[in-house]
Amino acid sequence: MTDILDAYARGLQRLVSKDTGMIALLLGTACFLAAKAMRGRLVPFDKAVLAALGFVLLHFLAFPSGFARHYFVAACLCLILWARLIDGWSARRHHRSPDDAEQQAAS
Repeated sequence: MTDILDAYARGLQRLVSKDTGMIALLLGTACFLAAKAMRGRLVPFDKAVLAALGFVLLHFLAFPSGFARHYFVAACLCLILWARLIDGWSARRHHRSPDDAEQQAAS
């Protein structure tokens, strides 16, 4: 049992020490999508990203290696999700009328 726990500890240590950005990306995306799911607003792409994150978790549980190459596809999907989200925010911001911007600035 100690060997198994040591393998998980080494895998987590490698991820945290070398791939902190990827961990933050995956956890941040998981939290964002969990909040979105609680509101019932998941779209099919969100579900695909959740499936990839679930694969990452299952892969780590089965093979506790902390190599970024195992999580590359999930990280790319997370980045695409955030890029689409930022693009949507930007598009909504540019489509507002000047009156809306003045009202928001006043409040």
